[in-house]
Amino acid sequence: MLPPKLDIGRDDYYQAGIAGCLDFDRSPFLTTPGAASLGTAIVSANPYGPLSVFGAVLNGNTISGFQQNVTIQLGNTPGVAGSFLEIDFTGFSVENGRTLTIRSGASGQTVLIRNASATASVLGGLLQAQGGNGAAAPGLYLQDPNGMTINSTSTILAQAGLTIDTLGGTVTSGNKLLNLGWI
Repeated sequence: MLPPKLDIGRDDYYQAGIAGCLDFDRSPFLTTPGAASLGTAIVSANPYGPLSVFGAVLNGNTISGFQQNVTIQLGNTPGVAGSFLEIDFTGFSVENGRTLTIRSGASGQTVLIRNASATASVLGGLLQAQGGNGAAAPGLYLQDPNGMTINSTSTILAQAGLTIDTLGGTVTSGNKLLNLGWI
């Protein structure tokens, strides 16, 4: 019986990185192993004013029903030193072919995206911070003490800064960050 893996060793046709070679990791018919859709999200801190969400449902401080392309538009209150909007996901994974955009509503804004579940984050699609309302893109801070994998199909665009934190409760605990994509 064959093992339940595609291209053991990733040296033939799955994430092999061979120019001109068909790469099944980029196929729209396959999903990234371990990747799941974005779960429900709770906006637990928001100093920037009312949010708008496109491609998902915002009900109070809960975001759910994520579609293929989601944009979270921040409010129009400028950020001050130490301020940030916090979004806690119950499973933070952006699948291959999906996009999550965080758009600023004013200058100096920062967004903390935290995985509140017990599973590691997997990024296979596009995560981007964009400027809006004439302001620069917000800074992004990604946090998952369970670890994070950025697959070869993933791109993270964060012009105003990016921090990826996979530390646990102390600076000597946590899990791996694996980057196979573009940051």
